[in-house]
This record gives sequence, C-alpha cells and structure tokens, in this order.
Amino acid sequence: MGIPRLTPRALSISIVALLVAMGTFVYILVWGSRQLAVENFRILPNLYPSATLHEIWFNQSGQLITTYTEISTLWLRAWDPNNNLSTTSEISIDFASLTNSAPGSVLARASNAESHQLSAPPPPNALPEIPYAISRDCSQIAWIWKNTIYTGEPGKPALEIRLTPPGEVSALVFTGNEIITLVYNDGIIKTWNLKERRRGRAGAALEGSWTIWSRGPFLALSSFDTGEVASFHIRDADNLDQEYFQPGSLKGSSLAVSDSGTLLVGTQEGIIIRRPSQTKNQKELERQAAFLETPGAVQALAFIDDSNFLAGGKFPGLFLVNSVLESQKIAPSPEGVQMIVLSKNHVAYTTKDITVVADIVPRRVLTERGKFSLGLMFSLLSVLAFVRAVLQDRK
Repeated sequence: MGIPRLTPRALSISIVALLVAMGTFVYILVWGSRQLAVENFRILPNLYPSATLHEIWFNQSGQLITTYTEISTLWLRAWDPNNNLSTTSEISIDFASLTNSAPGSVLARASNAESHQLSAPPPPNALPEIPYAISRDCSQIAWIWKNTIYTGEPGKPALEIRLTPPGEVSALVFTGNEIITLVYNDGIIKTWNLKERRRGRAGAALEGSWTIWSRGPFLALSSFDTGEVASFHIRDADNLDQEYFQPGSLKGSSLAVSDSGTLLVGTQEGIIIRRPSQTKNQKELERQAAFLETPGAVQALAFIDDSNFLAGGKFPGLFLVNSVLESQKIAPSPEGVQMIVLSKNHVAYTTKDITVVADIVPRRVLTERGKFSLGLMFSLLSVLAFVRAVLQDRK
C-alpha cells in the first residue's frame, strides 16, 4: 500500500494545526516564565530624626508599618505605598508612663519582624529593658514589666496579667490570634493565651541566649554563637512542633521562615541554606544551598512564596533566588541592607541610614527554550509553505 498523497487542502490544514500546536507551546514557555522587576524607588521620609527604626512590615492590607523608638516611647505609623507614601495612621505610646517604670528604662532592642532579628538578649550592664510585641495587623500590643504582661489595643488602656512563674523575659512575639510566645534569658520558651489570661501548656527548653527572627505561627530562633537554629510551629497555646537545625561549619547571620515552615539561613560566607520543614536527609540539605554572585554576609531574607525569596546584606544590590536556587540581582541598593519586607506589590528595605520602598512588577520573558521553539515553528512553517506552493504548481 502506497503513501497517500498530501493535497494542498490537507497541507493547509496541517499548517494551521502546526501553527496552533507550536503557538500554544511557545505561549506556555513564554508566559510560564515570570520574572520580577523592581522599580519606582522612593525613600521613606524620616519623621523621627532622634528615634531609632525598630521594625518594618506590611500588614494584610498592603500598608507599610514602621515602629520608631526613643527611650521608652514608641511611634507606630502606617504608610500607603499606593498613595505617595501618605500616612494613614499614627500612634504614640509611652511605655514608661503606662507601666510606672523607672525613668531609665528603654524599649527592648528590635529590628524587622519578617527578615531581621526581632529581639535579642540585652548586653551586660544595659539599662532596664521593656520587651514588647505588636501583632501583624496592629490590632494588639503586648509588653512586659516587672513580671506583668500588659496587653490591649495600641493607644488604649491595657489589661494586666501576672506572669507566673516570674522570670527575666528577653523577648516576646505574637504567634497567633491572642497568643504570645515568650523567650526567657535562659532559653526557656513559653506560650500565653491572652484572651483566656492563662499560660499555655506548649513550651520548650533551649540552652543559652536565643534571638527571634519571625512573627506568626512559625517561629524561627537562632543561637549563632553556638551555631544552632530552632524552629517551632505553634498551633495554639497548648501545642507546638519543634525542630533543630545546625548549618554545619557555616556561620549564620540571618534567618527567615515561610508561612509553611520552610526555613532560610543566611551565612557570613554569602551562602543561603533552604530547609523545607520536613527535610531530614543531610544530602538533601546539601542540595538546598544558594550561592550569591557577590560575596558578603547575608543580613536580610524575605520570602516571595515558599520557593522564591529575596536576599540582601553586606554587598550592593537585592538578589532574587528562585526555586532551583539560582540567584540574580534584580534591584540596586547600597551595601548593608539590614531588613527586607514584601507585600504582593511592593518591597521595602532598610540600610543604616535610609528606608526605601519600591514597586514589584511581574514581567513575562521569552526563555531560551521559547526562542528555540519560536524559531523552529517558523522554520517548519516555511518548509510546509514551500511544499504547498510546489504541490499547487504541479496541480
């Protein structure tokens, strides 16, 4: 049986089918490759020149929240990145007057709750400190003074809860709705249910001094002096899951944790280790390391999603690290980025001197496979068009 002849009509149908198939393939390759661009950089005005920036984060509405402190006074301010960084709200809180504390007391040192250390143990011979925490939506604030937890809405009278048993608390953080987690100077971790005014059954006993790097149900802590990292999933005041992790011989410098528990460890060597929440195999961990193009300590990390994240530190620029741990610089920045926070449409980062807010713009790009497929499609179409022309001439 001979091969059936291809008529011009059949050939035309084949060309259309090929065009649709190849076009669909190229569309998937092109539009399946999304890259983030950062543009429209604005410097946040410094309205508190004598105060210290403690924390920055984006709330659920996309507003940028900043806290500035000076001695025992805190300024909580919300900025709208979609409206020329206009102020949407501002609250001033004097903790010393609210707690009748000593005039020399100061608010506990803190930094960004999302990607830089939230709080750390005070240095020796320091002034008395007031550990405090603010919920992500800014609806709750809590602080501790003289074995008493004070909690309530910012700027309103606080509820007092006696801290039992008493102890020296170095830091606290909101890890759920009406749930706070306390870290004591000796490494003890305890949870409290503020609504029920009781200490929860969930807790842990770590050794030495630990630093908090996150807020929310997934809690990340570090003791980089001993090379240890701990993460907790605090389900409620009575239940938590705990994991330990040692990043080998690398010297840790920053931590971040995603909404599903994936942990990032930035190091002094410019290497970032990604640890999925259920990773147990050491060889699998060794394949989860990203190497930045520019050497230097990684001081700030922020998740875009569970697989992609941004990094900054003692090197110029912000780096995007993708799901296969490939890194590329996506935005300029001065050397010394200390904090990075992200919302759906914006990024903010801080250095020693400035806070910068920029827009995140997703862009579709033609990948190398897309370029090859596009060229192949036109080549095949040219061949088919030539064959069709020959068949028509013979007819």
